[in-house]
Amino acid sequence: MLPLSAFRKFIADKQLFSPEERVLLAVSGGRDSVLMARLFHAAGYNFSIIHCNFGLRGAESERDEAFVCRLAAELGVPFLSRKFDTRAYAKEKQLSIQMAARELRYQWFEEQRVEGGFACIALAQHQTDLVETVLINQLRGTGISGMHGIRSKNGKLIRPLLFLTAAGIHEIARSCGMGWVEDSSNASTDYQRNKIRQEVLPVLRQINPSLEATFSDNAARMEQAERLLGNTVAALRKSFIHDGPLQKLPLELVRSLDPQELLLFELLRPFGFHAEAVTRIISVLDAPSGRQFFSSGHRLIKDRNHLVIEPVQIAGTTTWILQPDDEAVIATGWTVSQHAGLPGQPPDEQHVAWCDRDKLVYPLTLRFWQQGDRFRPLGMKGFKKVSDFFVDRKLSLAEKERVPLLVNGNGDIVWVAGMRLDDRYKVGPGTEKVIIFEFKINPVGR
Repeated sequence: MLPLSAFRKFIADKQLFSPEERVLLAVSGGRDSVLMARLFHAAGYNFSIIHCNFGLRGAESERDEAFVCRLAAELGVPFLSRKFDTRAYAKEKQLSIQMAARELRYQWFEEQRVEGGFACIALAQHQTDLVETVLINQLRGTGISGMHGIRSKNGKLIRPLLFLTAAGIHEIARSCGMGWVEDSSNASTDYQRNKIRQEVLPVLRQINPSLEATFSDNAARMEQAERLLGNTVAALRKSFIHDGPLQKLPLELVRSLDPQELLLFELLRPFGFHAEAVTRIISVLDAPSGRQFFSSGHRLIKDRNHLVIEPVQIAGTTTWILQPDDEAVIATGWTVSQHAGLPGQPPDEQHVAWCDRDKLVYPLTLRFWQQGDRFRPLGMKGFKKVSDFFVDRKLSLAEKERVPLLVNGNGDIVWVAGMRLDDRYKVGPGTEKVIIFEFKINPVGR
């Protein structure tokens, strides 16, 4: 007898979908997905069946597709299927066969969900799958999210059989005389999941006959713990200081975190920093400034008072050319504009530079600081290294590399943009033509 009451209750309790919504069922032809399809049909839900033929098991793959097609016809529901050249895709993307099949499956499922107007995609995973997933995650190394395994609802994916075990599904299918097809690859212990299913779980059940129930209860608690952690981290994220593309996390806050390693890992995870990098970052919190750490997309710099994070593509030696007729150079994070002015007394404003036009050799260049750069700061008679000027201004390494320098055609640094004009290019009594440069910080997102 089909467990319709328990099935409906689980869907309602977990709020997987509403009765009037259309659901796309992923059916392989195996026992679990066939039971799911028959439960949906008996419950009167509106659904269609979707099937992937990965072409990996020859005649078996064709047999499975034909079986699912007949099942859909028997149940009177629409049937979608597609054949994939999984091996070619795996070779092209340099993936394992399993990962290639997974990518192909979920990409196509989502395409069909959107195109067909389905509310969600139903997968036939059950409590025993949850146990296997948690064990696999633990063997690989995992955080809290890996401890709760698979969720009953994750985005547009739902798992309405998570109230059943594999043994329970087998007994229901047997008692109902339900037919299905067997995937011969499930018998092989070459795959990690199969090895756990066939060799590890039987031993664990000798220790705890209620294995699935225990893991499910633990998973529910872990999911609550993850929610609590997420709320804590979300509150801590408000401590980030946004400075254009830079994000700064106060060291005072980092030192106060408890547990420090876990919370800092969660704060830095969106920037691609893994657990090992977080451990090393913590080890230099009291070291001199300037230590750098890289993820695949970001750089973190330990500054005097902050951990400074920036996209790696921002740092570099990009140059911009400024011709006489150009109105401005607009870069990521800032703009330098120019226009002609009349001789007079320059305003005392660092973001504006009044220059003697006759001393400028176009085209001018805008670039970032380089080793050996020097200039004669306004009001001084001698030269000063730009790096020393930055030290005097107490700029972090990230900030130093983000200050544009206006360079004359003869190689002189004319202006440390937004900070100090070179004394040689100031407007004086003999100045006849004036060019006024202005530095502005662009709004975030520009």
